[in-house]
Amino acid sequence: MRIALHGRKFSKESFPYVETIVKKLHDQQYEVFVTDICIRENKSGVGASLSANPQVTELTSLDGIDYFFSLGGDGTLLETVSIVGLHQIPILGINL
Repeated sequence: MRIALHGRKFSKESFPYVETIVKKLHDQQYEVFVTDICIRENKSGVGASLSANPQVTELTSLDGIDYFFSLGGDGTLLETVSIVGLHQIPILGINL
């Protein structure tokens, strides 16, 4: 299964949760992709571990992505919807 993650600048308190989500997905043998926005906005802290995953952008093909996880708040969820566009990929919103 292929899962893409999207989020904005994570607070220090959110880092352990994001890292746990990524670790659990890897433990289940899921392929994890991260949006370029998420990696760029989190260069320090959790961004280092996120950048080890393949990146997806709005311009890359999202074919083959099974689920999109939106890590943040309402604005991040709306932004995730705009990234997914017409691909009709299910989105799981996780409020951090």
